[in-house]
Amino acid sequence: MSLLQFIFIALFFLLAGSIALQDLKHRLVSLWLLILYSLNCIAFIYFIDGLYTLLSNVLFALIYFGFMFGILFLFYFLKEKKISNILNSKIGLADIIVLLAIGFTLSTIHLVLFFSISLTLSVFLALFWFNKKNQSIPLAAIVCICHFLYLIVFL
Repeated sequence: MSLLQFIFIALFFLLAGSIALQDLKHRLVSLWLLILYSLNCIAFIYFIDGLYTLLSNVLFALIYFGFMFGILFLFYFLKEKKISNILNSKIGLADIIVLLAIGFTLSTIHLVLFFSISLTLSVFLALFWFNKKNQSIPLAAIVCICHFLYLIVFL
């Protein structure tokens, strides 16, 4: 592992830990923390793999999440029989920013596999671990922790 990779991993650890703590404790994440995390994700891929890889990752992540959010929107449209605002009522803006930032760091197949596993894990944790009174899931926290573990295993 090069010094540059070590610095990015250390930043991922600090930022992911901070996001996880804020999301678990308050169910809110600071905007400046989300911006730093996103910039670290983008810089990591740019400096390690190059501009072409970054652009292809960004393009596929936007297509993938556009499709996923389209399905989510369609689900709530069919369920509630009206156009509903799912942002901040069903999924938080911090969750979307974290999902996109992590998506920018993953190749096509890794993105699909990573989010299938981490989002399934978040559902199971929400069902069995978190308080039933609070209906919100700390999705950003769970996904950040999974991303950090992913980086440790695959780098």
